[in-house]
Amino acid sequence: LEPLPLQLYEASYILGVIDSIAHAIDLNEEVLDQRDIIDACENATIGMGIFDEADARGIFTGAMMLQQEGNAMHKLMYLGAKDSQTCLSAMFEGKDSSESAKAMGLNYLDDLELAKDFNDLFNNPSSLLS
Repeated sequence: LEPLPLQLYEASYILGVIDSIAHAIDLNEEVLDQRDIIDACENATIGMGIFDEADARGIFTGAMMLQQEGNAMHKLMYLGAKDSQTCLSAMFEGKDSSESAKAMGLNYLDDLELAKDFNDLFNNPSSLLS
């Protein structure tokens, strides 16, 4: 993947993780809204050195705007959400910390089919707008 699509690939997964955590905290979105989710994504990735401060907000805003039900960006968000739910469940159920670590094992980085589908989104820009 080229630099921007690769950033959006990472951002889509991370957005799914943070969005899932936000909904676990505030199921009805009474306190946390999309701005809070973007802020959390931005702060986490800047703090961990994943994205530069100057780029992070734009990358996550772009990921949020470009994902559509069923496209590869949406699938990545779903995987992030699913992994974070598995991680949170393991923690709340008092399971060994290896269960949480396993859930957040970044397996999505090894999913070649998903990476190809994601790359296809950017080789066919009209698919991002449909």
